[in-house]
Amino acid sequence: MANPFYKKYKTDRTQIHRLSLFVKGDEYRLFGLIPSRTHLFGTKDGAPVFLLGADRLGRDMLSRIICGAKISLTIGFVSILTALLGGILIGGISGYIGGMTDWSIMRFCEVIILLPTFYFFLFLRSILPADITPGQKFFFITLILAIPSWAGSARGIRNWVLSLKNADYVTAAKLSGVKSIPILLRHIIPQIRSILILDITLSVPGVILGEAGLSFLNLGITEPSVSWGMLMSAAMDINVLKQYPWVLWPAFVIILTVFCFFTLGYSLKDAFDPKAL
Repeated sequence: MANPFYKKYKTDRTQIHRLSLFVKGDEYRLFGLIPSRTHLFGTKDGAPVFLLGADRLGRDMLSRIICGAKISLTIGFVSILTALLGGILIGGISGYIGGMTDWSIMRFCEVIILLPTFYFFLFLRSILPADITPGQKFFFITLILAIPSWAGSARGIRNWVLSLKNADYVTAAKLSGVKSIPILLRHIIPQIRSILILDITLSVPGVILGEAGLSFLNLGITEPSVSWGMLMSAAMDINVLKQYPWVLWPAFVIILTVFCFFTLGYSLKDAFDPKAL
């Protein structure tokens, strides 16, 4: 630090710290079970290495991005799977039964779909108490992000069920005395598994962005937990951004992750397209 008052720094070229692979360092547990002190990379003299820089408290950005990936990606997958299960149940019953039941469920789903998604997230988050534990906050944020997603899944699954419920194998199952729920779960839903895989792949990026937006506004995951959106909240202060521009690394990680999911989704869509065979 050349000037502590203005927080000006300059490179100290009098000390050389050589990077090495598989060096000894602080003790940890590999996979939470195996005690170890071997790290992937580091310096033999114990000097810290910040490949992506450090935040204003001196914490390694690369380590925090990796830790944040666990929460951000877990929320994305768990929210979409929860929404998909709700969509299969509601949409399947709606399409298979039909009549007024189908009409009522679809009108309710349309109301949910028409709501502005992010403002709906903010409303649901605002009704939660402020003094909840990190575990409870993770659970509630997952549910909040799943609620708007199930309506779109239910509508799509209902359309597929309508097109398949009069198929020959479904009629044969009815004549054999099989009940409605087993027919739906064993004969109809497995026929649209490729559509469900596409739905999961293409919906995860939206949930990740929703969690990042809530955490960016300090309404989602907060300290001591770590998520990509929470790491992005440090960039709200222009003074911090001027002194530590590398705090924007989580934004590039989010963009890359969303791009990869969309690329995977559209690749699966082309692979599952029967017209392309």
